Amino acid sequence: PLDIVICSNRLRFQDGKLARQEMEEMMTHELVHVYDARQLQLDLRDCENLAYSEVRAAREAECRLLAQKYEEAQQQLQQQQSPSSTSSSYWPK
Repeated sequence: PLDIVICSNRLRFQDGKLARQEMEEMMTHELVHVYDARQLQLDLRDCENLAYSEVRAAREAECRLLAQKYEEAQQQLQQQQSPSSTSSSYWPK
């Protein structure tokens, strides 16, 4: 059976609490490995399979936050540009 073991000495804490973002990243990363082993039938003892799984796990866990920040920035930019782009379409009265 596959196990996920989390060592507390490898985690960051804020005000005595585990940082939620770090826990989400770590669990996502490890669950990708479980998915790869179970669903994709990858043997993670094989270096190529492990490297493939590590890249996928990093992309899904660590890059997810970057993608969210990018989407938020895009939405904010669109909201800022919307009033100015529509106001030029109408003649002032």
